[in-house]
Amino acid sequence: MKKTLIIILGFIIIILGLSFFRKNDEVVNKNFINDKKSNMAFLVCDLAGENCIENNSVPIGSYSIDENKTYCEGGGKVSNYDSALGTIKYIIKGNDECKIYFKETQKSLSETVLALERSEDYTSSQDGSIYRVVNQNGVRYEGKDPDNYVWYNCTDDNDTSTCERWRIIGVFDGTDVGLDPSKKYTKIARSTPLETEMAWDCDDANSDGDCISIYDSLESENDWVNSTLNQYLNGEYLSSLSTTAQEMIAEHNGKYSLWHLRGTDSDTHKTLYAAGWYEIERNTGTAGYRNGIEGDADAAKEAAIGLMYLSDYGYAAYGSSCNNENTETVYNYGGSCGAVDWLLYSPGMQWFISPIAGYAGGAFIMLGKSGGYVSSHGASFNHSARPVLYLEANVGIEPGDGSAENPYKLK
Repeated sequence: MKKTLIIILGFIIIILGLSFFRKNDEVVNKNFINDKKSNMAFLVCDLAGENCIENNSVPIGSYSIDENKTYCEGGGKVSNYDSALGTIKYIIKGNDECKIYFKETQKSLSETVLALERSEDYTSSQDGSIYRVVNQNGVRYEGKDPDNYVWYNCTDDNDTSTCERWRIIGVFDGTDVGLDPSKKYTKIARSTPLETEMAWDCDDANSDGDCISIYDSLESENDWVNSTLNQYLNGEYLSSLSTTAQEMIAEHNGKYSLWHLRGTDSDTHKTLYAAGWYEIERNTGTAGYRNGIEGDADAAKEAAIGLMYLSDYGYAAYGSSCNNENTETVYNYGGSCGAVDWLLYSPGMQWFISPIAGYAGGAFIMLGKSGGYVSSHGASFNHSARPVLYLEANVGIEPGDGSAENPYKLK
């Protein structure tokens, strides 16, 4: 009997002991923004995991737990960090003390640009001029020479000397560009036009390969989808890009981004500000000619590569005096507004993607050599072409500041 009691008491002691230790093994999934445990320290560090600052809450944003530095003196464990909610889950024993290190993670390019949006000015690293990153039908760079450079189309991904400089026009909702509506996409343009000038559309050429000027002939139409320049950009030129560069071009459900292809007549365009052009391109304008019928061309079409819109050019000028319907129409950017517009390319004339209504063989051009005025011209003439495309939403960047000397390196 006595032996039986001893055995029973032994079992009771074991059970109580297990209960005691289990009670002191705390498992919590809790938001610490307003409730920081006294035996826990949160240290928030930079990209390199250095320059750490103690924080009173679990950080929200682009961070991850630095497993190499995080430790609990009693062997506890920290896991399940939710960077969107600012919560962690941890298992500790009793009064175990933990130091949890959070390391900043590299944002995507689109996140980086969106974080720069503000009404205050930035100072250009190139020439000291001022610029802004503002939301005007997309978060855009506006100014003479903003820090919006990226390395793109590298023949060697590990050597920036093999890359081309491209520039960020802005970040746009997926709904506007025909992609995933839940994501944001960065639109970039080649820093300089292609080396060879080209016709917008050329259905006839001489023995030297030069397009024969046929101003009013229906053999040369302003149907962008079937134009020779579009076919070149999305054929030979697209194939010439590096494999990495091609993989970065945005797609959704097997389709590339949507390009808005409406234009207006040569008189109406002289009255339009940037916002007016934005509506023309998407909603109220007229599609180009196809088979001699105005408006029969596609009003929008998916493609990997296009050209800039007139609204892009209009919004890229610095300040409300240029792009908020206060001073100059986009047509008249050859004055003070063209001088503070980074998309101005001054050596020559440059094609826009928009057709001219009422003119079967015409499209719009930028008169760079005349200070940036916008005009119409026959689609069969050779002018500069500047490729433009949208990047996948998750394209990241390696350290850089966006300046011409230190562009963001895409990855």
